[in-house]
Amino acid sequence: MSCIIEIRPLSQQPLPSLIAFVKRQIRNAEVYAGPERREALRRSIVMPVIAQPIDEEFRAIGGPLAMVTRDISPNGIGLVQEERLIYDRLAIRLAFSEEVAVLVGEVHWRKPVGPFYACGCEVIAKLDNMPE
Repeated sequence: MSCIIEIRPLSQQPLPSLIAFVKRQIRNAEVYAGPERREALRRSIVMPVIAQPIDEEFRAIGGPLAMVTRDISPNGIGLVQEERLIYDRLAIRLAFSEEVAVLVGEVHWRKPVGPFYACGCEVIAKLDNMPE
């Protein structure tokens, strides 16, 4: 008996089904009614981003990953991706109209969400360019 496993590379753009999933997650989320523990307000935003796994010296250690933002604040960013995330630090390229920002996120948590995977990152630095 033979088994064929198809391994497809991640594209530079997230799957349309991933974007639709995150939009549904935000639309159907229950509003938290407890005391706010965060220093800064989070904003729900669905935006395709490219994340580059990096090491402590901000050097690339893996290929680029297509992800989608779920929420963002001055101190953190929530991301959803197709594959389980194994890295602890990411350079995240955000594009707003004509402006581009590259943030360094330290991954604090990971969890499966439906058929995808979510992570929460603390923003620890801002870079001029994506690492190579």
